Amino acid sequence: MSSTDKEISASEHFDNSISASTVDQVSELGPAGLSGAQVALLALILGGLLGIAGLTSLCLMVWFSHQRFGVDRSAKHGISVKDTSRMGGVAIALFLILVWLATIIFPALAGDSKPGMTWGPSFLLLAGLLAGIGFLDDLGMPLTPVIRLLASTLILMVGFIFVPDWMPNQFLGFFGDTSLGFEVGLVAASVFVCVGFINAGNMADGANGLFSGICLAFFVCVWFLTADNFYFSMSLGLLSFFLINVLTGRIIMGDFGAYGLSALIALVGFDLFDQGLVGLGFLATLLSYPCVEIIRIFIVRIGKGESPFRADNQHSHNLLNEYFSNLVKSKTLANSLTGVSIAAFSVIPAVVILLQDGQRNEMLCGGVFGLQCLVFVLVHAVTNAFKPKHQAAIIR
Repeated sequence: MSSTDKEISASEHFDNSISASTVDQVSELGPAGLSGAQVALLALILGGLLGIAGLTSLCLMVWFSHQRFGVDRSAKHGISVKDTSRMGGVAIALFLILVWLATIIFPALAGDSKPGMTWGPSFLLLAGLLAGIGFLDDLGMPLTPVIRLLASTLILMVGFIFVPDWMPNQFLGFFGDTSLGFEVGLVAASVFVCVGFINAGNMADGANGLFSGICLAFFVCVWFLTADNFYFSMSLGLLSFFLINVLTGRIIMGDFGAYGLSALIALVGFDLFDQGLVGLGFLATLLSYPCVEIIRIFIVRIGKGESPFRADNQHSHNLLNEYFSNLVKSKTLANSLTGVSIAAFSVIPAVVILLQDGQRNEMLCGGVFGLQCLVFVLVHAVTNAFKPKHQAAIIR
């Protein structure tokens, strides 16, 4: 055996020893196993940035990250190299409940909604029911993609029929048919958009800080437009989760968070458009990555005769993560670089447009969205062309 072979053999033995040790530690500590040093650092960051709200959110996240239910195993899918808790979305929801209770005790914290806006919490009933579907999946119940799709469609259809104001009523009369007492086409179109974005959001929640970063930017923009403290509370909860997720990678949003937040974004987006506060092009720009990626995946898979709902590792964030993994030693850092870079390119153009008061300029926003589409497709093509051969074999 050559000296090189001996070095490789020794290296493999060392890596295997480290992996075995890491697995033992995870099994002892729970899925996350955040160290005292990590918690202390996060407490300093979140406490300094957000005060009591940040520390409260941190306590919720840390507690859930140490529980043995709702665990996402690293060997299952995605790009995480650690077992993680899928309870991040539940922690965000509990944080919002605590904030709501605080506004009851201290009414001055509640603030006022902008006249004409539907108050954000009115959407939580529908979003909560949809999040419940994801929660069952987080707990390991065998829900097939078809069952989740049918359940989501049914919940949304019933909700839109009984509460028409949840739909984008600027399109009333566009579809015409009201023979059943409601505009069938508008209900169908609203359900299609919501179900599509729920799947897009769930798909995009595949790297640290990716979908949570997009959600954070969305609700900050909504708060900027409406001055509604509900959206400010949403932003606080998401900022806490975003920082913990990016810095540690030990707690993820889970299907509860992805389903619930995606539904909430779709409903709030309808309302913003209905009130004339934003155009459709601005919403597409702000949410560009989930929208572009879900359309790309559906076109590619249908073109190959494959199910568009089948899970795989051929998403753009998977391929970009492989690229970053070759640049940095830390897999968690590569994961976070992937998510934050994609989220930044998705939301920064929209934020700049908003600051320039161009959110209703459809031509401007449409042009920016078209450029984003081109860049996302090119990034996927380049990273796919230059991915290592061993990764190609794993993906196939």
